[in-house]
Amino acid sequence: MPHPTTTSPRTAVPPNALQKFLALELGGTRVPKKQMMLFTRRLSSLLHSGLTPSHALTVLRRRLAQKALRRVVDQVTVRVQSGSTLADAMEEHPRVFPPTYVASVSVGERTGSLDVVLKRMATALHRTQQVRAKIKSAAIYPLFVLGALGIVGWYMLTKIMPQFAEIFADAGVELPAVTRSLLWASASATRLGPGILLVLAGVAMGLRQLYAREGIKRATDRFLVKLPVIGPLAEGGAMAQYCRMFSTMLFSGVGVSSAMRMSADTLGNYYLADAIRAAATHVGAGMRVEEALERTRAIPAEVLSSTNVGETGGTLPEQMDLLAEYYEEFVLEEVDTAAKLVEPVLILLVFGLVATLVFGIYLPLFKVARLGG
Repeated sequence: MPHPTTTSPRTAVPPNALQKFLALELGGTRVPKKQMMLFTRRLSSLLHSGLTPSHALTVLRRRLAQKALRRVVDQVTVRVQSGSTLADAMEEHPRVFPPTYVASVSVGERTGSLDVVLKRMATALHRTQQVRAKIKSAAIYPLFVLGALGIVGWYMLTKIMPQFAEIFADAGVELPAVTRSLLWASASATRLGPGILLVLAGVAMGLRQLYAREGIKRATDRFLVKLPVIGPLAEGGAMAQYCRMFSTMLFSGVGVSSAMRMSADTLGNYYLADAIRAAATHVGAGMRVEEALERTRAIPAEVLSSTNVGETGGTLPEQMDLLAEYYEEFVLEEVDTAAKLVEPVLILLVFGLVATLVFGIYLPLFKVARLGG
């Protein structure tokens, strides 16, 4: 089966050297993904209406609310007006326009289908943003509850329990185990509180630095996809992004091996990205995509099956599009399921904290009241 157009990427991209696609950072200032998606979609519409890239950028610049993006678009517009291609102008700002984006624009300019290419890129941005927004919104509630529990618990240990400790000491009653545990935790938190916080902060920073090492990141990512509950979600999210970007690259006219490699560079999971890069090398040497992916022993069966169907029928871009939609829906459903499972766990944690405090404080008080009576 003949592969899609084998246009080479604009520049050689070293492994792991790309910014994660959609990170879209500019000198430390984050360009919102929604703004980038809207920019791409509006630029596609203006080009489709017949405007030149220079004129379209001039029109768009007036409507951009995000200062960082507007500043970059200003510079791109000047370069285009001076005779540069849009891809060359965007390539000077890799933190805003990653190589995947630039490569698609370059192919679109050469084939005269820039508006179509940008429309597909906007769709990819939109779908990826939907999945990420769903995951973030699902994580906010449990994080808020856990944070509130931590603050309340710390306040009770450092401010409330010391007052009861004096009452219990003056009463001279025998304290239950739960109260003794609370008093010990209170004394430790009051006496060593700043030190404990510094240690926790140091541990968090140390783990972050350790995780930043590529070897540790690869090992962690490989372990992550093997976990029973988190694994399918992590794998599904990575495959959704890979399939969506791979399809977009193929529809743009980028060669198969180059599209695989560039799509892998957009993934946050090093383990799966390395597997796809290795497969891309074999594809570049003439191997079928399905066979190359299967040799990695890391790619899910659904991807292998759809890849086989696409290669056999000459519909690889379309199959990857359908598979991206499948994984995106899968991730959204899994996130909803996980959110529903987390709710009873959070309720139990809140109940456990309240019950511990109530029994730990009021059981001794009942004894004190009986002795006083």
